Amino acid sequence: PKTAWPPTLKAMAAWSHFRTLFMARSGTFILYGLFTALLGLASGICMFIVVLPLACTSSCFLMIPCFGQLIYIPFTYLIAVATIPIPIFFRAFSLEFLRQFSAQYDCFKWSPYEFE
Repeated sequence: PKTAWPPTLKAMAAWSHFRTLFMARSGTFILYGLFTALLGLASGICMFIVVLPLACTSSCFLMIPCFGQLIYIPFTYLIAVATIPIPIFFRAFSLEFLRQFSAQYDCFKWSPYEFE
């Protein structure tokens, strides 16, 4: 395809394009998959170690009569905000991985206003 964005390929054509890219660099894709799995495992372990005690602590605040909910709601909000960078990292990491193969896969150079 001429450009990667905006998407103009049908699904079967896109899979065919991906298959040729995968066959040309299968080792790189396999290493990416292993590295992503390792990062996912590490982030899961960190989330379990950090977030689970915080979630249990915030749930204990609900046992406090009258004021427990006033503490619980901001505490759970802070936990949610603190964990947002993890899925954002994985999404950006996959886009950066594709970016190395060709300039047509560079999703960061496009502006949404270029196509209007």
